[in-house]
Amino acid sequence: MSNVKNITSKILKDAEAGKENILAAAEEEKNKILTAIAKALIDNTEKIVEANAIDLENGKKNGLPDGILDRLMLNADRIKGMAKGIEDIVKLPDPVGKILNTTVRPNGLKIEKVSVPLGVIAVIFEARPNVTSDAAALCLKSGNTVILRGGKEAINSNKMITSAMRDAVKSVGMNEDVIQLVEDTSRESATALMTMNKYVDVLIPRGGAGLIQAVVRNATVPVIETGVGNCHIYVDKDADLDKAVDIVFNAKTQRPSVCNAAESLLIHKDVAKEALTRIKQRLDTKDVVLIGDKDSRTIAPDIKEATDDDWGTEYLDYKMSVKIVNNVDEAIDHIYKYSTHHSECIVTENKETAEKFLNEVDSAAVYVNASTRFENTLLNLENNTNNYINLSDEDYVEVFKENNQMLYLTQSDIYLMSQVVYAESKGEPYEGKVAVASVILNRALNSGFPNTIEGVIYQPRAFSCIVDGQINVEPTQECFDAVYDALSGNDPTGDAVFFYNPDIATCSWMKNVEKHNVISIGQHLFFTL
Repeated sequence: MSNVKNITSKILKDAEAGKENILAAAEEEKNKILTAIAKALIDNTEKIVEANAIDLENGKKNGLPDGILDRLMLNADRIKGMAKGIEDIVKLPDPVGKILNTTVRPNGLKIEKVSVPLGVIAVIFEARPNVTSDAAALCLKSGNTVILRGGKEAINSNKMITSAMRDAVKSVGMNEDVIQLVEDTSRESATALMTMNKYVDVLIPRGGAGLIQAVVRNATVPVIETGVGNCHIYVDKDADLDKAVDIVFNAKTQRPSVCNAAESLLIHKDVAKEALTRIKQRLDTKDVVLIGDKDSRTIAPDIKEATDDDWGTEYLDYKMSVKIVNNVDEAIDHIYKYSTHHSECIVTENKETAEKFLNEVDSAAVYVNASTRFENTLLNLENNTNNYINLSDEDYVEVFKENNQMLYLTQSDIYLMSQVVYAESKGEPYEGKVAVASVILNRALNSGFPNTIEGVIYQPRAFSCIVDGQINVEPTQECFDAVYDALSGNDPTGDAVFFYNPDIATCSWMKNVEKHNVISIGQHLFFTL
């Protein structure tokens, strides 16, 4: 223990030495550092992926569950996301020096409350190497030195990421010791950090409940306690079960290893048999293990029996607890007892029940007829600057309408939409391209058309580019951007499901049909029937 403490003490002393540099840094200097770090991550992608491969291989040998392996895994796209996250931090206003409050006393004495850096921030986290750059960037932006102590599962990844960041800091003339990594991943090193009051100004644990509670119980330095994600979905007696199946499937399986993945399913007794049967059938396609109460196991005997501990467990895996409840009040009581106040969802068509759920559930995000993963989808769409949203072939992006309709899109769908936008709106203004993308989405969400992007686009005689073969093109960045804007809810057409160019159209039906809500954008007219 003494040797570990000595090593840790040296790291902390080095961090203390680097503190003066970052404390005195102007906003431009800090942004310059962060920009260099973002570039360094991209430039070192190959090295980081190689180091990460070692961690993944070790994790598999040690029997890490798939959910943890997913949190651990880095590839080129995820590293781009890490860099993009840092670039977004650069755009944020400088939090240092902000006047929070001003008071003038009767004698003329002026008192101001001003935000200042904390000093040295230590972050203890587990098997998510992306936290290494996230935490460092946030600390540096706020004028703080950062000490990083990740888990043993990601040590090779963390070392390579930290090395790249320190080199970047040094390249712009800053002391690289503003970023430190504790390479010793033993419990002793974590304990040492918790008790280094002389050097550590605040400690932040980032990980599972066990880690967080261990830090809270044992630390003598100030701690900012974070939370885990035991997120719930309640399927009400007035739920649209088609929506319920899709929402639960997405919330549980889209990425089960993250904190806003759904962990618990509550179902009203009046719809329990049909709802649970349909939901389980869908979840079975992903081999999701359900752990339930007596009533749920009566409906589906192969559901495993739940213990009291299961209701409060953040599985971070293809597992989910299930409980049948008598009413919305019982669902809310259950959530109140076991929730970590992260993200909760109700699926219902009853407005009063929805309002009750929204008003009485105390969590950071509370949704009606939307996946607990909804926030991440919005962030992906709003922050995207690349040709693709960061989706694997099995991932989805959700599109919601005000009438609670929901559509899931894959990466292939987004590319296909961009092809149609290119072919159908060459020479049109950007708004016209967004409009074409919106028409495709509106059709997929309209009961009078196929309910998939591919079905809409390849519907017979639906789009001229399919008929004449002009669909086979490489979309431009502007076309992708237009699709992303449409996915984010920008619809300049007013929910139109048809469009045509009256100057060149040859379809007599399109010319003569009675049109409503006609909007002219560029050379096209957009309308509904």
